This record gives sequence, C-alpha cells and structure tokens, in this order.
Amino acid sequence: MTNLLLFLLVVAAIGINIQLRKIIMTNAEFRAQMAALVDQLVKALAEIVAEIQAGDTVPQATVDKLTAAQAVAQQLDDLNPDQPAPQPAP
Repeated sequence: MTNLLLFLLVVAAIGINIQLRKIIMTNAEFRAQMAALVDQLVKALAEIVAEIQAGDTVPQATVDKLTAAQAVAQQLDDLNPDQPAPQPAP
C-alpha cells in the first residue's frame, strides 16, 4: 500500500514537472499546486483502499480505477526519459 502511495506521488511529481515546462509560476504557486495534487492523490488512494477493505474480493470498478491510474502514470513516465543509473568508478 505504501508502494502505491509512493508511486502516485512520483506520478504527481512528473505531472507537475510537465506543467512547469508549459507555464511559469511562482514558487508559492507551485507549492500550493503540489499540495493540492498530493491531497487529491491521497484521497484517491484512501477511496481505493476503502473499496478493497470493504469486501473479500476487489470490485471490478476498483480494479479498473487502478488500471487506469497505472496507464496514466506510464504515459507521464514516457514523457520524461529515464536517466541511466550512475555506474561506480572502476
């Protein structure tokens, strides 16, 4: 569950990075938007967790929500090329 929250926060950071390339904002505006996005992601995660905990099986609607979130996260990740991990000096 913690991994999902961290995953959603990384997605949020990527999304904000993309937004910052399109518009110029003050540092205070950026912090406010980041806080709002984190709040929204935490709320969404809590709703998904509540649906999972409500029964023995995970409802298809919850699975669909998670699958949609993963697809969006992958699209956001594809916009920023992954950087290779630094290699230790020989």
